[in-house]
Amino acid sequence: KALLSTVQQPVKITYYQSSSIAKLYPQVRDVMDFLTEYASQNKNISLLVKDPDNDQSVKTMLENYGIQTQQMRTVTNTITQYVNVYSAIVIEYKGYVETIPFTMAANTLEYDLDGRLKHLITGVSRTVNIVIGNGLSLNEDYSYLVPWLNSQGFVCNPLYPEQAGFVETLRESEGLLLIIGDSQISIDNAIAIEDYILNRKGNAFFMVSPYSSAIEDDWSITANQRTNIVEMLENWGVTFTQKIVGDISNARITMYSDDQSETQIINYPLWVSLLQQTNSTNGITLFWPTALEVSGNAQPYLYTSPAAFAFETDKNSPKRLIETNPFVMNTVNTSSLEKGTFTVGAEINGELKGLYNLAHSDKSRIMVIPDQYFVNSLMTGYIGGQNGDYRNFEFLTTSLLKLNGEEELAELNSRGSRDSSLYKVTDSLSFVRYQLITYLILYVLIPLAILIFGVIYNVGKNRKNK
Repeated sequence: KALLSTVQQPVKITYYQSSSIAKLYPQVRDVMDFLTEYASQNKNISLLVKDPDNDQSVKTMLENYGIQTQQMRTVTNTITQYVNVYSAIVIEYKGYVETIPFTMAANTLEYDLDGRLKHLITGVSRTVNIVIGNGLSLNEDYSYLVPWLNSQGFVCNPLYPEQAGFVETLRESEGLLLIIGDSQISIDNAIAIEDYILNRKGNAFFMVSPYSSAIEDDWSITANQRTNIVEMLENWGVTFTQKIVGDISNARITMYSDDQSETQIINYPLWVSLLQQTNSTNGITLFWPTALEVSGNAQPYLYTSPAAFAFETDKNSPKRLIETNPFVMNTVNTSSLEKGTFTVGAEINGELKGLYNLAHSDKSRIMVIPDQYFVNSLMTGYIGGQNGDYRNFEFLTTSLLKLNGEEELAELNSRGSRDSSLYKVTDSLSFVRYQLITYLILYVLIPLAILIFGVIYNVGKNRKNK
């Protein structure tokens, strides 16, 4: 409401909805209800609804906006059909356009609308500079990352530490910093990254660990030879221990035989599934996370369950620090391992002093996840199942919004799945009150009104007869 109150110029919201979609998926009426309520908050906001199915010019315009039809499946008793439908929103302001290409429910609609409208009004883009520092490819190994962030309203600026001009390019950049892995980040690049943060050019999110896993091979874990970023974070109060965390709250994965003829579903304790908590309302999955210890301006941000346990890494076995075979892990005796709640996410908030630079920052905000495969495409596929699991990406979006100072949008984005129908009552006390009112009307007032009407009618009829 505060955002909508700032709208001083006309904003045009157009909802392009195929006529057939409402019959197939009645929940889309929630979208219409919410848009109506949204537009009613300010007289400068107008709402139009159009059906593009029978208007080729409208379809062409939507294609120019990058909006395509979505194929939906319909099943009856006798036949399965596929239909192409639209359910898109276009927001226009001062000649500029933002789009929501497809929406079926109102669960995240407030966040989607607010983020796009805020961008139109302020003209300020959210920039995130992405540095892949573990030798993997942004386009292949993290192929979901840029499209996801773009869909959330972020402008992505990939930076490549292996290229000669990395330091100069970073120095000229602005915005948030996202570092994924650090085994291939040289000391010169680490100095440039620290300088970027200390000079308040942007807050940062780190997905790093002193260990790497052969994710496309046998999942063996080895120690990284170069951990300049890890050392920098430890200087700021986030210490990476020599413990790999496991938990009875973990991901279930499907393992296939060599000929794909047999499958087996197993629980893999080294892929820790975090329960819902303050800073992760929907939960996330961490892959071979390292236990963290914090001090100074660093504070715990994410926790395992109380039933978690830790494997001490074996320094004398550099090729395989701990056992990671999922079939063997099911038989490992954990009774002798350290157990309890472990910190697997940290936040640094406040003054920072450089490890590699003499500069310092009076106020910085940094988030740390001890997992460089957190948004890796291969790992996302393992835990996704049939419907996909993008909670890690949602958590990343919320975290970046917080680092960007957009706490309100972050709160909207982090809300769990909820019933957003405006004509339903979800508050328990309100429900009881409305229930009593309904019973009073149905079983007292209406029968009494009928009785009174009958008495008056009969009295009048008798008088007429007399």
